[in-house]
Amino acid sequence: MTEKVFLQTFFYAFITTLVLSGLFWLIMDLDRAIAYALGGLAVIMMMSHNYKTTMKTAHKDPESLKRRAMQNYALRFVFYAIIAAAVYFRREDIIDMVLAFLGISTFKFVMMINFFVHRRVLDDEGGNHDA
Repeated sequence: MTEKVFLQTFFYAFITTLVLSGLFWLIMDLDRAIAYALGGLAVIMMMSHNYKTTMKTAHKDPESLKRRAMQNYALRFVFYAIIAAAVYFRREDIIDMVLAFLGISTFKFVMMINFFVHRRVLDDEGGNHDA
């Protein structure tokens, strides 16, 4: 069940990113919406890459899982730095940077909410069963 909830997070994070990007476009402007969307879509893409490579490594070579996890973290944060630099140098505005970092943190916020909502089911089932 825990894996199912985690995988649902990708869908919910994507929808949240689209909706909030649209709101930022309506409330602020297109550049601010793009800054948020870049952060949000980057984190979804990198978390997906992280999940896929980790699962593949866990099945094929569990001994190298720690090394794979470290590589994934390094790749994720390098990619986030590239996105942050691209957003900053686009307009050199700190508000755009804040929105990009909010976008990057969107996946974690959505994941925490998703697990909180499913907490009772996970507690009842011990987190090991599919519902």
